[in-house]
Formats: sequence, structure tokens, C-alpha cells
Amino acid sequence: MYQHIVVTCGVSLLTGNRNVFSMNRDEIMGEIRPWLSATNIDEEKQRKIDEWIRHAGQFAHEAARDPNRVSAEYSMIYELRRQGKLAERPTVVLIVTETVGGRIVEAILTRLLEEDFQANVRIIYVDVDVNHPRRMQETLGEYMWKVADALSHGEPSTTCFAPIGGYKVMTSLGYIVGAFLHYPTAYMHEDGQVLHEIPPVPIHIDEQFVHDHFDLLRKCQKDMLMRIRFLTAKNNVFFNIRFCSSKRMVLCI
Repeated sequence: MYQHIVVTCGVSLLTGNRNVFSMNRDEIMGEIRPWLSATNIDEEKQRKIDEWIRHAGQFAHEAARDPNRVSAEYSMIYELRRQGKLAERPTVVLIVTETVGGRIVEAILTRLLEEDFQANVRIIYVDVDVNHPRRMQETLGEYMWKVADALSHGEPSTTCFAPIGGYKVMTSLGYIVGAFLHYPTAYMHEDGQVLHEIPPVPIHIDEQFVHDHFDLLRKCQKDMLMRIRFLTAKNNVFFNIRFCSSKRMVLCI
């Protein structure tokens, strides 16, 4: 039974061919659509966002009636409940990008999850800059730290981690974080409606190797691309993980 659900969110709620909200667009969405990935949200964009969210609210009741035509994130929660794996009043953490699309999805999903599943919804915004390679390396490190922090609030046995939405790199790196912290992951595409629960691949860091090659690892730090600070929920030990150009993940103490 899952009490704590962590989900990475994309914009399938707005882009699916048969989804409730993507079908019920108006001229406002025509203006917003080119902005979905925009991060510079000025007053004009925010006004359009708020206006469309109010417009979309009139279709919210259709989600419970046709749950497989809402979004990948909504379908995941619905399927967990259908299989009897969702606890009463669960905590759902939505990890969304700090973009126009992210703000719209966050607002609509929060309303739906609170009304249809009596969920306690928590939002975590992440800044993943896909337009600038150097900045992307930095923002992905921050993203992985936020995923680790969100997972650490629940035990692996009662936590469902579903990195199903957002940029593809968010899904792949999210799985690495979950596996490192021993959390299984769940996956379901909204078209197939089949829930897959994937156990974590064991990731082990050989402390003796770190000790024997300490000088080499110190040199590797100079070639650092990303730094992520992990908190293990089990023993409250902090690890600094560095990803170097050699593409090895090493533990630095």
C-alpha cells in the first residue's frame, strides 16, 4: 500500500490527442501553446495561464468519469487505486518544471488529485535548462538532489516513485536516484494503461576502492560536471556524488 507517491510531470495533460483538457481548448490555448517550455513568465503570460486554468475548470468533472484520458500522471494514481495499492489520503509530490506548461499542469493536477483521490499534494519546482548545455549540467544536479529529498520523506516499502513525465533526461536520471536510494520505480504510459513496477538495480559503492584510489578521485573532482548531495533516509549519512567526464559516479568524502 503506497502512502507516499513522487511523480515527475510533463505536459501530456495538454498535448494528448484524446485527453480531456487537450480536446477542450479555446483560443487562449492557441496563444499559450508556443510558450509551454518558456521559463520567463511575465505578467502577460501569467494572466493567460490563469485565464485558461479557469476555462479548463469546467471540464474537471470529466476526469473522474474518463480517468484514462487525462494525463500519464493522473492515470498512474488512478491505476494504483484501482489495484488497491493506494492508501487513503495519500501524499502526492509533483515534480514540475518552472515553465508555463509546468504551472498549468501543476494547478490542474493539484485540483484533480485533491478532489478525486483526497490527496495531500505537494509541489516541487525544478529548473531544467535544456537550451544551454553548461547550465543544464548544473540544473540536472539540482533536479537529482530534489528528487532524492522528496523520496527521503517516505520509506521504500510505502513509496511509489514514478518518473514518468517531463524531459526524457528527467526520467533516466530520476531512476538512477531512486535505484541508488533503493526505491522501486513505477511506469505506465497513458495509452497502454498497464502498470509496471520496476525494482531498483543494486548500486554499490566500494568504500575500499575509494580509500585505495583517494588521490585519483581527488583529481577527478577537478573535472566535475555535477554535484549532488544525497541524504540516505536509513542512517542520515550525507554523500557527495560527483559525475566526472569519465562518466563514473564516485563517492567523495
